[in-house]
Order: sequence, then structure tokens, then C-alpha cells
Amino acid sequence: PSAFDGSGRPMQTRGVTEVPGLSFVGLPWMHTWGSGRFLGIDRDARHIAEMICEGITRSPLRLAASQ
Repeated sequence: PSAFDGSGRPMQTRGVTEVPGLSFVGLPWMHTWGSGRFLGIDRDARHIAEMICEGITRSPLRLAASQ
């Protein structure tokens, strides 16, 4: 899957793309008005970190190792 649309803008939902392991922070209006501002990216970064951790706990390697 591609991470960018025909205009070169990231295709993402709350910073998460369809490309495994690729996420964005700091883009305008990712989730809130403050997403593209230095003082407002903490919520988006926290969300991305949660999605990364969730992906790690659901990864096939992790699941196979726990069985």
C-alpha cells in the first residue's frame, strides 16, 4: 500500500497509515486543532505510541512465542 495520495499528502488516520510500521505526527488537524503545533502533538504522539504497542502485542511473532 502507498502512504501518500496523488498530491503527495500522507494518507493516514490519526497518524497511522496502511503501511506497516509507518506513522506520522505533527500534521495539521490529524486529530485536533493542536496536532500540527509543537505544543499540541503530545496527544497524537501518545496515540501513535499506543498503536505501536498494540501492534507489537498482536504481531504474529509475539503470538507464536506466547504459545
